[in-house]
Amino acid sequence: MNRRGCGAKLNFQNVCTLTPQTPENLNHFEAQSDEQTLTVKIGSAEPVDVGFYLKSTSEDPRDLTPADRVSKALLHKKAVKDETFTVKIPAKTAYSLLLTLPSDGKKPANVTTSIKN
Repeated sequence: MNRRGCGAKLNFQNVCTLTPQTPENLNHFEAQSDEQTLTVKIGSAEPVDVGFYLKSTSEDPRDLTPADRVSKALLHKKAVKDETFTVKIPAKTAYSLLLTLPSDGKKPANVTTSIKN
């Protein structure tokens, strides 16, 4: 899913279910002309991993090993349930948000995501 805008306010809302059969949810966001500070709220009864990845390379974060998902992320958080945090996105840089059920996750996770700038 692509999100766009030319310096416009971002107000992204998403609800997804991660399961052992479908353990990932990926959203793409297009570059903005200015640096952005995003406020991100993640809500889930089950822990999920959250990663923001810059699109400066052609790599799809879903294709990375678990270790590379951490090392190549702009921001990576493990076992998030109910948390609000900020992330800075450089100007003129597209990015992706990857939500992942941890490898030991056995229960489905209904995840609510809110991103605003």
